[in-house]
Amino acid sequence: MYKFCFLLSILFMLSNCHAQLTTLPGKPRMFTKQEDKMDERNKNCFYKKKYTAKQRLQFYPFNKATAIKLVSFNKADSVILGGELPMKNGSVDYENLKEINTIAAPQIDTLTDLLFNRSYGGKFYSFYNIKCYSPRNAILFIDANGKTFAFIELCFECDGHRLSSKKIKAGDFCNQKYDYLRSFFAANGITFGVKREVEKN
Repeated sequence: MYKFCFLLSILFMLSNCHAQLTTLPGKPRMFTKQEDKMDERNKNCFYKKKYTAKQRLQFYPFNKATAIKLVSFNKADSVILGGELPMKNGSVDYENLKEINTIAAPQIDTLTDLLFNRSYGGKFYSFYNIKCYSPRNAILFIDANGKTFAFIELCFECDGHRLSSKKIKAGDFCNQKYDYLRSFFAANGITFGVKREVEKN
């Protein structure tokens, strides 16, 4: 079971890697002290005002959404690896969501600033802190017809995420990004799933 979780975590990690993860130049070797310090520093979040509020809203799926919801949900007992956003017939199953909060324009501005203007400090060479994936929260994107067409699923217990589509632009998930998102969810009325420790259904 542990080995299976570990391998799955590797796959999640690789699927969510950012382009700034790079190969250490030269033959395989241990980091120098300077490289180790740089590696650790660059994985942290730095505020870089790359995009204006208007530019941030042009990124998919924000550009197609007429409403954005923050939600929480229980872990599915029948799923060995920790569960996922409840779905029914290919659509989000709202009946099995625990908390739902539609956020307004000021909160959307805060969310996009958090996602797109907080990013890695530079290149880095390693990932670590791999854990099993047990999501309890998500950001849902709803279109003009009321359909949930995209989501960003979040695991605050293990600092992981999953995107419903490769088209989604979600920014860099640098070291502190999950803490920022956790605080954002809590500030907007979502309490379940925002703690690091395992919560019971």
